[in-house]
Order: sequence, then structure tokens, then C-alpha cells
Amino acid sequence: MGRKSCKAIAPLIVLLLAAQFTLAAVNCLARQSRDLILVLDTSMSMIGRAGGKDILNDVKRSVSDYIDQVEDGDRVTFVTFDTDVRIYPTVIVDDDNDRDILKKYINMTDATGLWTNTFKMITKVLTSAENLDKKDGRRTEIVIMTDAIDDPSPGDKKFDFMDFAKKYGGYAD
Repeated sequence: MGRKSCKAIAPLIVLLLAAQFTLAAVNCLARQSRDLILVLDTSMSMIGRAGGKDILNDVKRSVSDYIDQVEDGDRVTFVTFDTDVRIYPTVIVDDDNDRDILKKYINMTDATGLWTNTFKMITKVLTSAENLDKKDGRRTEIVIMTDAIDDPSPGDKKFDFMDFAKKYGGYAD
């Protein structure tokens, strides 16, 4: 698969993840609370280094706007990734104070990572999603904000879109 086709597929990751972990609503009239996992790429390519464009501040503003739309009762886990993956404590949103906590996570985030380990991030985020308490019927949504430049450190595994599609998207040869 060529580099251009990989970049074309990258935006579909979010849709595949949301589709994989979204459960059918039991009652269409009642809104179910959600488990949201917001993932932010903090590699230096997000600030225009290593072949990327400087998009981090725009992405942070978009995430902040998204957090304003999070409803009371939702649980939100913020994750950053570059060479490593950092999972912040989950916030149960009950009011604007909780939204402010999430916005502080976003605002204090800088893009300082030398590498972008997409494979490690996907693995840890999916494991976290699978381990969420599903007793209350919540659906899980994963939102990944990245420039889609997969540049793992030497010796680390590169993310393979086809393997991912086979495992989580129902794709078969």
C-alpha cells in the first residue's frame, strides 16, 4: 500500500473505531451516557517539524469546542501519544467544572515527542476501551486527532492499516 493511500485511509480510523465500539441504543428516545476517549498526537510533526504542518493549536481549539458539547453523565478519558502513550485520569462530567478540567489537560499539552508511535497508541487505546465498565450500557467513542504521520522510534512497530482493518473493521482478503 502506497503512502498516499495510507494517508487517505487515516481519517477513516476514527469512523472504524467509533463503529466498532458503539453499542445499539436500547431506547432511541433516551440518550445514553458515553465513554469518550479523546486521543491527541503530541509529536513534533504536529507543530510543523519532521514533515508536518503546524496544526496543534487549531486541533486544541477544536478539542476544546468538542468538550463544550460533552453532556453531563459522559465519562471522558484524555490520551496523548508520541513516542509513548499517556492516559490521563478519567473525568465523569457532571458540570462545567469537569469540562474545565478536561480543557486544562488539553491546554497544558505540548508537542515535544520525537517520534509518533501510532501502533502503540492504537493498542493501548483499544485495550482501554475494551476494559471499560459496560454494565450501564454506555457506548464507547474514540476520537483520534493526528496529522497521520506514523513515525515510530527505531525498533518499534509501524502501524499497519490493513492489519487494523482486518482485526477491527471486518475487512477480509
